Amino acid sequence: MIAEVYQKEKEQENSMLISLVERIQTGDQQAFLDFYEMTKKAVVFNVRQNGVPERDLEDIVQDIYVKVFKNIASLKDPSSAFGWIRKIAVNTARNYHRKAETKHEELLYEKTGDDGDQLDPFDSFDVNDSMSAVLPMPAEIIDAREGSRMIYDMIMELPEKQGLSLMDYF
Repeated sequence: MIAEVYQKEKEQENSMLISLVERIQTGDQQAFLDFYEMTKKAVVFNVRQNGVPERDLEDIVQDIYVKVFKNIASLKDPSSAFGWIRKIAVNTARNYHRKAETKHEELLYEKTGDDGDQLDPFDSFDVNDSMSAVLPMPAEIIDAREGSRMIYDMIMELPEKQGLSLMDYF
């Protein structure tokens, strides 16, 4: 009984989605808004499943719907709309990660010396940059450098996606 009700609801939802796609393809803007409302939760779920951080979620979802809007006229089979938008969501999330990796590689490249050796990001710690009128004691400088180095080392041991997210934060 429950399975029959669920199946019937899914068929109605699919029928409505097909109708919305057909209306969108004829230029009905309200149909696109309805399509957005109907598919948004699933798109957000897919984007989150693909590891996009919350801070970028809204931008990625917007990119997805811009792609959908630009390309929905080329969708030949409206009954495949849900799978089509899911594929766009997954590909957009993957592209997000590729861009993040490229950004991370550029940052690493900027942190290398002329001889190609990795520069120590903690060598830039300068007592004279302190905003405080009281100069820190040498032990405090060493503690601050060691604490920063420990955080950096821990971040570098994390899986790549998590490490990239934390590197952006710190």
